[in-house]
Amino acid sequence: MKSDDLPITPPINPADEEFIWSNADDPVTRQHPNREPVRLTDRGYLPPGTDVESVLASGDARALHAVWTTYHHIRWAHEQIEAIYSGDLAFPPDGTALLESRLSECAGVTRMQALEANHRLIEVLTLRRWLVMRDAVEAGDSWHDIGAAVEMTEWGAHDWYALRGRPYSQIGDRKQRR
Repeated sequence: MKSDDLPITPPINPADEEFIWSNADDPVTRQHPNREPVRLTDRGYLPPGTDVESVLASGDARALHAVWTTYHHIRWAHEQIEAIYSGDLAFPPDGTALLESRLSECAGVTRMQALEANHRLIEVLTLRRWLVMRDAVEAGDSWHDIGAAVEMTEWGAHDWYALRGRPYSQIGDRKQRR
């Protein structure tokens, strides 16, 4: 059997697609009409005063990435400050003040919030991969080409697509999943 003869898994339930396509700007993420867009600093971090739990609940991919990035920026800055104070890092005298100033420009993000943001980003990216694979299948691309694009064999790509061709409603509200 050639890769082009592999069966095509039916698309996800159209009722579930209403959930997926709820935001015209970013079709996979959930943006509620009564929520304001997440503000970011010039460096792409969450600013002080941001309700991180609300950001996590939004499911917006850019906001989830900002949670992840903010956490790692805070972690890096704290490591640098500790290294300066311990003498392991030579830094100008005002170096800690600069780092502490940068820290004051960020919302506090906990390890668990960063971990949840990472998990949710993976969910969103996985769904997006499936949607693009569906587009490729519907456009007539071969399983060989699809597999090559995602560094899988043609059968591996088909199996991945078929196994994930279920409704993605569990990506919804965090409260429903717990």
